[in-house]
Amino acid sequence: MPNDAVNHLFEPFYRVDETRGGDNSGSGLGMAIARAAVEGHGGTIAARNVVPGLEITIFLPVES
Repeated sequence: MPNDAVNHLFEPFYRVDETRGGDNSGSGLGMAIARAAVEGHGGTIAARNVVPGLEITIFLPVES
């Protein structure tokens, strides 16, 4: 995934350029919904390019 795409990954309705190939049948809402759910629980979510693929990191607070 291009770095500029990773920067927009959590935006509602964002989809990677369809000319790059692959399955682009989604609505572009999945990662925005994931971010809302994680942040709703007081956590954070981030994405970064790794070889091979994409790494998604989620941190959630733990109640003691």
